[in-house]
Amino acid sequence: MRKFGLLLALIVSFGLQAQKVTRFSSFDAFSEEFDKLVSVPKELDGVFKDSLVPNFLAAVDFEKEELWLDYANQILRKRLDDAQTWEPLLRALIYVAENEEYDRFGALLEHFYAFSKKNPSSRIRSYQNQFYRNLVKHEFSEPGELVWKAPASFWTLNFIEGEPQFTMEMVDIVGLNGGDSTMVMGV
Repeated sequence: MRKFGLLLALIVSFGLQAQKVTRFSSFDAFSEEFDKLVSVPKELDGVFKDSLVPNFLAAVDFEKEELWLDYANQILRKRLDDAQTWEPLLRALIYVAENEEYDRFGALLEHFYAFSKKNPSSRIRSYQNQFYRNLVKHEFSEPGELVWKAPASFWTLNFIEGEPQFTMEMVDIVGLNGGDSTMVMGV
């Protein structure tokens, strides 16, 4: 009986040591756990480790750490654990933290979190990526044959009744299609 108890304790201890990390446990452990939870190709590994993750962590205010963990774990639950999801998300949030008014970061996190609760993973990824293209790259459409963008315009992010809205000033819209382009000035 004693041998059986010892064997059982040994088996249980191996099981506890081998448990896989499935969620972010704390803001302080985010960087270390990110490597285990998000699949990043080798060519982007340095970008995430040396730039995106540290810059993002520096941009998050103390009051928003729990909200960020809730959202990050929500998108992991939706099985969004790839670089194609996380890179534009982190870039957009860093951009908002560095370039927009103070309250916009938290409002955007709340908006993304609410959106993620109501939508499947494919829509979440698409929405976040389009949001990044709009706000950071000033593009109106997904990359394809025809791309509309306003590269030299000033965009401001606002929230009206919890929904994001962009205000644009000095807008010249450029349409690119293969080797051809068109421009709509002063919109």
